[in-house]
Order: sequence, then structure tokens, then C-alpha cells
Amino acid sequence: MIKTNRKRKTIRTAIQVTILLIAMVPVIITLITSLFVNSNLVNERVHLDQAGAIKMAMNAKANLRNHTAQELEYIANNTEFKQETYDIPAIEKLLFQSQAIGDKGILTIAFIPTSGPYATTRPFPAGFNPRSRDWYVGAVAKGGQQYWRPAFKEALTGKMVTSVSRVIKNKHGDEGVLMIDTTYAPVNNVVRNLNIGRTGSATVISPSGVVIDSESKVKKLEYPSGQSIADTAVYKAIVNSASKAGHIKVGSFLNPREIYFDKSSATSWVFSEVMPNEINIERNSLLIVSVIVLILVLIVGSLLAMIISRLLRNIINRYTSYFDEVANGNLVQISADDSTDPKTHLSRNLTAPDTNGNELNYLTVKYNATIDAVSQLITSLQAESKTVANGSAALLELSRQTTTATEEVAQTITGIAEVTAAQAQETEKSVAEVQHLTDEVTTMRQTADEMKNQSDGLRRINMENLTVTKEVDDNWQNELAKMAQLQTNMEQLDDNVQNINQIIDVINEIAQQTNLLALNASIEAASAGEAGQGFAVVASEIRKLAEQSKDSTTAIRKLIDSIRQQSSAMVSQTSNSVQGGQRQSDLIKQALAASNEVAANNEQLVAKIDQMSSVSQEIEQIEQKVLTNLESISASTEENSAGTEEVSANSEEVLATMDEFTSQVAQLDQAAQNLKQASAKFKMLD
Repeated sequence: MIKTNRKRKTIRTAIQVTILLIAMVPVIITLITSLFVNSNLVNERVHLDQAGAIKMAMNAKANLRNHTAQELEYIANNTEFKQETYDIPAIEKLLFQSQAIGDKGILTIAFIPTSGPYATTRPFPAGFNPRSRDWYVGAVAKGGQQYWRPAFKEALTGKMVTSVSRVIKNKHGDEGVLMIDTTYAPVNNVVRNLNIGRTGSATVISPSGVVIDSESKVKKLEYPSGQSIADTAVYKAIVNSASKAGHIKVGSFLNPREIYFDKSSATSWVFSEVMPNEINIERNSLLIVSVIVLILVLIVGSLLAMIISRLLRNIINRYTSYFDEVANGNLVQISADDSTDPKTHLSRNLTAPDTNGNELNYLTVKYNATIDAVSQLITSLQAESKTVANGSAALLELSRQTTTATEEVAQTITGIAEVTAAQAQETEKSVAEVQHLTDEVTTMRQTADEMKNQSDGLRRINMENLTVTKEVDDNWQNELAKMAQLQTNMEQLDDNVQNINQIIDVINEIAQQTNLLALNASIEAASAGEAGQGFAVVASEIRKLAEQSKDSTTAIRKLIDSIRQQSSAMVSQTSNSVQGGQRQSDLIKQALAASNEVAANNEQLVAKIDQMSSVSQEIEQIEQKVLTNLESISASTEENSAGTEEVSANSEEVLATMDEFTSQVAQLDQAAQNLKQASAKFKMLD
């Protein structure tokens, strides 16, 4: 077997990096998760430590307050304060005894009556007036209830002190104030023993911000007793918080200070805080451990990656060497004992042919089976390549002869296609001319139809004209009859006018006779004198009437003459009108005769137009048949032309295909020769 040691690209580095990543990623994820969880746990622990410390301090403060209050009540209930008067020496002795057996943190016990001497276990400074102190004033204001003085720093001891006091009365009703001063020693002891993380502190302050006690593992968080922190951010944050107890953060967003406070007491508050690096210390410790673990994992992973990559390289090199043999024409199967190198023992065992082995063993079995099948295939291929070479040579000669015959057929078909195309063009021209003739005949028929329509309209109008003319003639005849009757009436009227003249003549004669009779009467009346004056007046009036009648008849005669003249003129005009009407009637009859003649000619014209329309329709039908036949001939010619062109194109395509076929056969012949030469390079298995 040939071994190759050529330098080439390798995936060993990628495999090593992948193995390291597989080993380290879970560790890194675990470390990050642990860091996050532990940070939360540290936060929770610090919060719990702070809350517990505050609770203990508050309990210690509450105990101090309760003990001091109980001590005050115990002393106040002593019989020395129940007498008729206050025995100051006895009371002072009682106070000393109580301080001796009481809490060690008690500094002073004092009883201050409203006036006179007082008792105290520790002398007051010179000029000290206890009745003006706030614990005294506060107790008096509270009556019988206890009054707690806010914490203050005593000048003599420098300790923070608080006072509780209340008013008591004896049997006589005299009042006094009993007071106990006590330090925060019990609270201080508890605060000092608190353990709040690595950097925690606990501070007790008054509501006004005065430090009562402060203890811390870090001096930075410890406040001096008696100092006011009212201006600090911590105190302001506690004051501004709406909660009586809880957590707050003070400082910058990136570097906050965790503070837990309790301000539920009215006399003192307690808060605890830790340094911002409290969690960092725990986190740094965890990071150190994590880095150590990560280094160990990196070392172990690197060793494992090197071993696995070396094993994979040996396996790949083993397969590559056999592939190189196949590439060189040696169809060699993989065997289990092809090498004795101890370094490749494991890789040889993993890749040895074994049907019951692992995946690589089974892959080797399949490789050997493939080599066996390929050997048989190449043996068969070498035998068949000779047959293919002989057949391809004969096929090449046959394809060349076919190509020559195809060229001759293509030339003949091309000539037929050209003649058919010329016939198709001539047929298309004939079709175009027949279509043009059809268009002209169609136009003529449309014109005839229009003439027929116009003739029909003209005939309809002529018939309407005949009807109207007949109606005019009938009406005119009626009017002529009426005019004749009018002429007769006018003549009778003229005769009647002549008769009126005769009557007027009679009236004139009567008027003349009446005038003569009136004249005679006037003469007779004048001759009668006075008796005939009345009759003379009547005769005068009758004469006037006769004159008027004469004048009227004269006017009537003139009017009658005028009427007679007009009547004569009207008779003459009526006679003329009748004569003119007769002539008009003759003209109407002539117009009726002409209209009837026009109607007859129009009917003949319509008949001719109908005949021309029928002939044009027959021509159109004949032309349509001719056009259909020509179109069919043209379509057949075009189809033949297209067919011959298609046949020509197919012959060209066949010719091109034969050329290509000949070329492919030549290539096949060359490929058969090459295949024969290539298959001869392989060495078959025995």
C-alpha cells in the first residue's frame, strides 16, 4: 500500500476548536448562570442580614425602653412616694438602692418636686435648674403618662442618653417628677455584634438625624455618636420614603448603596447599609473559581481534542491512501493487516472491514464491495468498448450518406415552397379585388336602399299632399257655394235698400205735409189771439219735428245711398271672387291630377329600385360565393405554402440534425476509443 505524506489543508484545527467549544460552552454557560444566581443570592442574603440586624437593633431598643419604663414604674409605686409629704432623704436613699440593683446602663435617677429640695443619684452641675429641663416640662405636660426625651449626648460622659419621666403625687396631692437617665449600652452591644455581610453597618439615629450609635466593618460607613446626619443623602432618602421600613438605594445608578431602614419608632430610627462592592467581592471570588475551572476544562478539552483529531487524521489518511490507489487505476480493497505501525493500530481497528463492527468498519465493508462491483463493471466495460467502437465507425459512415440525401431533398422542397408562395400571393390579390368589387356592389345596394327609402318618403309625402289638396278642394267648393249664396243675399240687400229709399220718400212727403199743417195751425192760432197761443206753441213744436224728420230722412237717404253704393261694390266684388274661386278650383283640380301622375311615376321608380336591390343582393351572394371559394383557395394555398415552408424548415432541421448526428457519431467514435484506452489503465482484482 502506498502512503502519502503530502502537505495539504486539514480540518484538524477546526475539529480541535469544535471539541473545545463543545466542552467549554456548557461550562461558560454554567459559570455565567452561577454568577447570576449567586449575585442574586448575595443580594438576598445582604437584604436578609440587613433586615435581621435592624430587627435585632429595634428589639434591643424596645427592650431598653421597656426595662427603663418598668424600672420607672417600679420606683414610682414605692411607699416613699405615697406619704403625706415627700421625705427627700428617704427618697434619695431609695433611688440609690434602685440604681444599684437596676440596669447597668442607668446613669441618673432623680425626683424633682414642684418646689423645694430634690433627690438625685448624681449631683447636677452648678447652676443646673432641673425644673426647666425638657424632661421635666414634658412630664408635667403629659400629666401621669411617661414622657420620653429624645436621645442626646451627655456632656460629662460623652455618651448618648435618653430620659424617661412622669409626674407622681403623694397623699396630700403634691406633685413631683421622677426621671431616669439611661444610656444605649444594651443597644450598642447588640449593634456591635451584628454581622451584615462583609462591609455592612448598622446605625441608630434620632428622628431629627442625630447619631445614637453606629457600628461598621468599614470605617467609611460608621458615623460618630452625637453627630447630625440630617444633611446626608441617606437621612434625606429615609425621611422622604413613604414606607415605615424597607429597602432603598442611594447613590449613582452604576454604583448604588443598598440601605434597609426602620423608622416605625417615634424616638429612634435604625438603618443598615453595605458598600457598593459588597456583591463585587462575592462575584470576584466566584470569578476566580470559575476561571480556574475554565482553565482546567480548557486543558482537558485540548488534550481530548488533540487525541480525537489525531485519530480522525489517521482514519482519513487511511481512506485517502486507498482512494489514491483507485485514482491511479489500482482497484485495491482495504484489509485489516495492511500496516504494522503501532501509532495507527486504533485507526486500523476502527476501519477494518467487519460487517458486525462499528459504522467505520461497515463503511469499509461497503467500500470493498464497491471496489469489487467497479472491477466487474470495468471488465465488462472493456469488453463492450470494442463493440461500441466498431458500431460507431459504421454508424458514422451511414450518417454521412444520410446527410447527403437529406441535402438533396431539402433543395427540392425549397423550390416547391417558392412556387407555392408565389401562387399564394396571386390568390391573395384576386381575393382583394373581389372584396373591392363586393364593397362597390354593397355601396350600390346601400344607395338603392337609400333611394327606396327616400322614394317611400316622397310617396308618403305625395299621398299626404293629395289628401290635403282634396280637402282643400272640398273646402273651396263649400266656400264657393257660400260666396254664391252671399252674392244672392247681397243682391237682395241691394233691392231692400232701394225699397228703403221709397219709404224715405214717403216719410219726406209726410214731413212736408206735417210742416204745412203746422204752418196753417200757427196762422190759425195767431188769428185766435190769446186763446190760440197754446195751440201755436204745439204747432211750432210740430213744425220743428217735421223739419227734424225732413233732416233725418235726408241724412238717412245719404246713408242709404252710401250703403247702396257699398252694397253694389260688394256685390261686384263677390261676383269677382266667385269667378276667381272657380278659376282656383280649376287649378286645384290640375294640381290633384299632377300629384296623381307623380304618385304613379314614384311607384314605378320604387319598383325599379326594388328590382335593382334584388339584383344587387343576387350579385352580392354570387360574389360572396366567389370570395369564399377564393379565400378557401387562398387559405389552401397559404396552408400549402406554410406546409412546404415547414417541410423545408423540417428538412433543414433534419439536415442540421443529421450534421449534428454525424458530429455526435464522430464524437461517440472518439469517446469509444478514449473509453477503450481509459478502461485499459485499470488493473482488475484477481
